[in-house]
Amino acid sequence: MKKYLLLTLTALMLVAGFSGSALAKERLFTFSNNNNGAVKEVNYYLDNGAKVVFMDTAAKATDSTVIITVVLDIPEGVPAYQK
Repeated sequence: MKKYLLLTLTALMLVAGFSGSALAKERLFTFSNNNNGAVKEVNYYLDNGAKVVFMDTAAKATDSTVIITVVLDIPEGVPAYQK
């Protein structure tokens, strides 16, 4: 019984570890079109092979500002963006 429990716990830890590493490479960005630094950061990841998982936009009624929400799936090995 102890061996079965140990095997089950080990398998659960492996699954949790792999699931966590898969989620760690997705990043959420929320910014406006007026935020040049955020636009450059998102473009950097897209230029280095990131895929868009989710994207949504919302325009403000008072001016031409657009709020952009993007989730990127960033490939492993892509260095972090340097600001």
